[in-house]
Amino acid sequence: MAKKRKFDSQPSRLFTSGPIDSETNQRSAFPVKLADENITTDVPLDGFDYLRMVRNQARKAPSFTFSEKQQAHMPTPAVEQESRETKASGIYEEWQIQFLARFRELRRTMSSILMSKSNFPSTQNSWLGFVALSNPTYKNLRSTSNPVAIQFLSLSAYWLENEYTPQLAKWIFAFLVRVDDTLEFEEVSVLRDLAKKSWDLKDTGEIGFRAICEMVIVIVSEIFGQHDLRKVYEPQVE
Repeated sequence: MAKKRKFDSQPSRLFTSGPIDSETNQRSAFPVKLADENITTDVPLDGFDYLRMVRNQARKAPSFTFSEKQQAHMPTPAVEQESRETKASGIYEEWQIQFLARFRELRRTMSSILMSKSNFPSTQNSWLGFVALSNPTYKNLRSTSNPVAIQFLSLSAYWLENEYTPQLAKWIFAFLVRVDDTLEFEEVSVLRDLAKKSWDLKDTGEIGFRAICEMVIVIVSEIFGQHDLRKVYEPQVE
């Protein structure tokens, strides 16, 4: 019998439902404030930041009109859908450009850190314990060999579905920063497997989980040249 993916046993719940929109007087489907004066165009730090940025920019987009007459009307479904998709596509592309620029900068910064010795786990169970109790740093990532990073990412395809925690997401992102620019065929295959698993799971789970899945797909396809993965990936913005 297939194992079910595990999530945090005590997830943080700051809202029981979304906030009320002052214009529509309806509750949002997500527990995120739509009009946040602190929102910037910086790269989002987590899934909630990403969702806030998308929703805030969508609200600022100009509305479409179809007649000069001052009368209420409903646009055809086809036009309305096209409008939403155009907005979503533009916002996602802007986020992707900023995210990839920041990711490349992280890789350059890490390469400038002096090498040091650091011991990492060698078994799957010890890795899970290590991830749960520690955070990635430039120093310990710089001391990691490429084979160790690839080994961790190969295990992550399984963990993402069965042992997911926010800590795991941090380490997946960190080891993707660490991976060498030039990879062997087998190493590229590991990254592709992780991206494909992320594709399969990206519409499930809580916001942070969906965010790391999207980030993995973007990183593997754009940083490591697996552009064919993007042909089947379309962002879903509500």
